[in-house]
Amino acid sequence: MERRRFTTDEETNYSETNNGIRSCGSGDNNKHLAVRGYKKLLAIILIFTGFMLFRNYIFDGVNVVGKSMEDSFQQGDVLIVEKYNTSNIQRYDVVIAKVKMQNMIKRVIGLPGETVQIKDSSVYINGEKIKEQFDFYTEETGIADEPLVLGKDEYFLIGDNRNESFDSREYGAVKLKNIKGIVIYRCYPFDKMGRISCRKDESEGK
Repeated sequence: MERRRFTTDEETNYSETNNGIRSCGSGDNNKHLAVRGYKKLLAIILIFTGFMLFRNYIFDGVNVVGKSMEDSFQQGDVLIVEKYNTSNIQRYDVVIAKVKMQNMIKRVIGLPGETVQIKDSSVYINGEKIKEQFDFYTEETGIADEPLVLGKDEYFLIGDNRNESFDSREYGAVKLKNIKGIVIYRCYPFDKMGRISCRKDESEGK
């Protein structure tokens, strides 16, 4: 009888000990899962915050809508815009400008302090005809029919498809604060993917 009670007690104690182990293990596991959950949440918050900062202050993506920049850019092209370096805008850069509450893609033709005029279907800067690469046939002169002097923070923007572009010939010069970024890269279509830059061409033309 004694032996039987001992065996029963031993089995009971062993069971209680095992129960204690299982209970302790379950608590540690819950804490571990909770920590992992917090870490994942923190990582998601950091990634989202970084993405928003990246998009709002450094780069952004835009889709081309309309025909004003053909044949340089087609409707549906996907472009990357550099947003933080607008103080370094140069002639022939392609920019995104906000005009009349709409974002427009245009090419920079006139820089601050310059005189712009359109005559004989060509654009003249300070009395000189712009270089041949960007001397697109420009029939509509708009406000540039007479010499137009740009202010210290004003840019004259024109679309490459001159006959289909609503640009500075109609709404005037665009102030620097309304230029949202410089187009630097084309992501789509894939066969035209690559960096967008016309600055080297300008320097070679001097």
